[in-house]
Amino acid sequence: MTSYFHGGPRGLRRILPPSVTGAHSSAEFGNHVVRHDRVYVTTNYTAAAMYAALQPCGKGVVYEVRPLGKLEHDPDCKDLGLSFQCESALVLKATRLKTKHRLRILRELMTP
Repeated sequence: MTSYFHGGPRGLRRILPPSVTGAHSSAEFGNHVVRHDRVYVTTNYTAAAMYAALQPCGKGVVYEVRPLGKLEHDPDCKDLGLSFQCESALVLKATRLKTKHRLRILRELMTP
């Protein structure tokens, strides 16, 4: 059975797309195509932790989720089976990032 993860702000029970919540999408960077009517999930915990680390004030969480609706490959991801988009996702489990882990991820993202 495949596990799916999503990194975001704490306190969520269901992951909804920005078109519903009005929230900013952390996936908006570079030349990527971002669908605001979709939620992005990954099979890689570390990838989700990167998005969780981007949350302000250390309030990021890695969610284990169950995708809801049609699960489609993320067209911007070249690694098949790594990143997907779906209509929404149900939170199964939430894990807060420890400060040490968050700072390490942020340092890695800032290092050229």
